[in-house]
Amino acid sequence: MEPWDGQGSIAVSEVGNRRKGSWDLHPSPNDLCSQGTLQEEQLRSCSVNPKGDCSSHQSEDPTTSGEDRGVGVESNDVGVVASLSVSGQRQCTRKSLISSKIRKMYRKQKSLRKKLFPWSYDWHREETCVDDRIAEPSGPMRRCKAGVIDHDAVLRAMTRALEITEEAYMEMVEQALDRNPELALMGSCVLVMLMKDQDVYVMNLGDSRVILAQERPNDRHPNPNLVKDDLRHRNRSRESLVRMELDRISEESPMHNQNSQVNKINKNREISVCRLKMRAVQLTTDHSTSVDEEILRIKAEHLDDNQAILNDRVKGQLKVTRAFGAGFLKKPSCNDALLEMFRIDYVGNAPYVSYIPSVCHHRLSSSDRFLVLSSDGLYQYFSNEEVVAHVTWFMENVPEGDPAQYLIAELLFRAAKKNGMDFHELLDIPHGDRRKYHDDVSVMVISLEGRIWRSSG
Repeated sequence: MEPWDGQGSIAVSEVGNRRKGSWDLHPSPNDLCSQGTLQEEQLRSCSVNPKGDCSSHQSEDPTTSGEDRGVGVESNDVGVVASLSVSGQRQCTRKSLISSKIRKMYRKQKSLRKKLFPWSYDWHREETCVDDRIAEPSGPMRRCKAGVIDHDAVLRAMTRALEITEEAYMEMVEQALDRNPELALMGSCVLVMLMKDQDVYVMNLGDSRVILAQERPNDRHPNPNLVKDDLRHRNRSRESLVRMELDRISEESPMHNQNSQVNKINKNREISVCRLKMRAVQLTTDHSTSVDEEILRIKAEHLDDNQAILNDRVKGQLKVTRAFGAGFLKKPSCNDALLEMFRIDYVGNAPYVSYIPSVCHHRLSSSDRFLVLSSDGLYQYFSNEEVVAHVTWFMENVPEGDPAQYLIAELLFRAAKKNGMDFHELLDIPHGDRRKYHDDVSVMVISLEGRIWRSSG
């Protein structure tokens, strides 16, 4: 942000001159006092008759002739005209100052909303930008530095930051191996997203994902009649949705509730419609043994080790092929510090797991609606398209609700059903032991209108 540019200073001086000119229209305090006294005398001397005429009543002064009194009335009339003209100018000036203050307050509120939600983007602002330019005066403003953004430089900076963090962590692990050798086993996936206005930068290690929900072009301008029918049906379905969700978390099994079955059919139909009108765009790249390119890369880097990929895992240990930490799969010294039962057969010196991330830049458009960031546990039970369809359906039907928490609840229902148990039976299992049935899941939903929801399970 530039503090003030040259144009800003010129604008300030011009505004000051204008204000000074308007102030010159105001009479001096002495003039105001004299005018006020004159007006009071005129009001006392001027009365209105029943016909609405204004007549002058003055007490006759023995020392003053009639001609002198006539001249006095004419001078009073001139004073009234002058006083009214000055008063009118004061009112016009006051109105202009009040209107300018109102405009400034409105612009301050808009800028405050922009600071609170810097990623928020009004997709219809192109339609009103001309009016905004007309309404806004040419006053002093803080301006961002103009110029083309080097998106590759931003992505390189993010990559470099991760590299420095990885090196510092591994150095700390090696220094503590004598006391805490288990640190060599510690590792994590990485998912970073940076949003600046309409630019989204994503960096990931492992199999966590960023999914972008986009509206399909055919549904950008729907039929108004269909929209009315859909809204009417949606209002009815919201009430049934609440009943259905209450049934699902009640002690009774939803399978024995006939109304719940009907509501579930309606919900599935609506989710299918959402799936048709929305599409999922994955901004991240999966790094796991489920990706053929990753398997080929590891095998090419370890030609002397025919067990680099064992049982669909890196050295039979990890599903992910890139990660933060996990030193026992990156350095022989970290592997040798472990107990024998945890060691791998480390061949050579090349790392089996990489910390080189995948990066991506995306420019938001008018068809983008929201982003879903989550760990890989969500995609054991959902596809990308299902995630987008469910979040779209939930945000349309329960706008006050939490779509991230809703996804976690849906995942738990599916995990319970897959393992042949009731939802409450799954919840009764301690959190650590539940990993036998589903992986730990963290979900974040980011609406491009500026709202964020987080949940985990």
